Amino acid sequence: MSGSDDINSISQLLFRSISNELDETERKRLDEWRNAASENNAIYEEFHRAELWQKEVRSLLENRQKVDQALRNANIPINVAVDVDLREGRIVVFRRKWIRYAAAAILLIAVGAYVYRINQSRVKPAIVADQNELAPAYDKARLTLSDGSVVQLDSAGVGVIAKDGESKIVKLEDGQIKYEAGTAMKNNLLNEMATSTGSQYKLTLPDGSRVWLNASSSIKYPVAFTDKERIVSVTGEAYFEVAKDAKKPFRVKVGEMLIDVLGTSFNVNAYDNEPLVKTTLLEGSVRVSNKKSAVLLSVNQQSQMKLNEELVVKRSINTEETIAWKNGYFYFDKVELPIILREFARWYNLDVVYEGTIPDEKLLIILKRSSSLQSVLGALQINNINFAFEGRKLIIRSAE
Repeated sequence: MSGSDDINSISQLLFRSISNELDETERKRLDEWRNAASENNAIYEEFHRAELWQKEVRSLLENRQKVDQALRNANIPINVAVDVDLREGRIVVFRRKWIRYAAAAILLIAVGAYVYRINQSRVKPAIVADQNELAPAYDKARLTLSDGSVVQLDSAGVGVIAKDGESKIVKLEDGQIKYEAGTAMKNNLLNEMATSTGSQYKLTLPDGSRVWLNASSSIKYPVAFTDKERIVSVTGEAYFEVAKDAKKPFRVKVGEMLIDVLGTSFNVNAYDNEPLVKTTLLEGSVRVSNKKSAVLLSVNQQSQMKLNEELVVKRSINTEETIAWKNGYFYFDKVELPIILREFARWYNLDVVYEGTIPDEKLLIILKRSSSLQSVLGALQINNINFAFEGRKLIIRSAE
């Protein structure tokens, strides 16, 4: 039995054991695996702790009402999923007719790291240590003031951390930044907040609008909105909840693209290494334009723009997937591997290298963004992706 087959076999036995579906032969095989190493038994015990499953699943479903339906409607081959009855406090694992993957979706949250550990004997100990260390930093960002001075926000204390003009910049108990404007403010004083790889940050703009920055992203804005328009500039990815002010339209510049807003919630994805700039509307209305075209978006619609091309509108977008990053999750539903790996690379500061043909599979992965890299590698193994890991280099190889 190959290493990949062994991983999948043990994974399926673990899942089947939860719902008491093991026959005598399967039970014997699982017992042999448990007795082979103390760590194996620890994995088994942790896997069966009901409180762990309930906590993780409740956390996932709290902001994700459509996840269960998305899983049931998924048209990719998976062999197990999770059905949750929180009223009775139990979790039922049910089988699907497809038998290609050893795990899917929500299960990755709890089992990704464990499945990877099953096969970690193939990995050098030093590399395993590196993977454990490569965890996201979360609230790490820098704030550049109008005079060019820089404040490292993760190390700044709670309270007033800087002044710019007559504005006070305050760090709250929960870590987010807000502005307290003085009188006779000038609109030409610009601040810039930027996140690094593996970090996110939340900002309340001077007008009360709230912004979430994803990893490797930035936003530039005035310390006070005193003009007739509220204009900010964004790179990377950001989610906005814009304070309503009909007299002062809110505008977001994204390269050559412009988003006009009155009061709404929307997400902008504009990373330099992504082929499309995507604007997704969750609430209200926005007008997206560039030099060639303009579109008016309705709720659950997304505009997509390639460099120097006309805008295209996609309807019935799964917004839960779009803003999963803001809510603390990776959520990929039938997504190509390169797109997934670019997101992982930004979060874990990885260099992804392909050897041979890039796998053309579309994957379903739901994973907490607080997960260590070990969990992410476990998710790749579960989905039969052939890879190697060296330092910060993730090497993806053609299927054997």
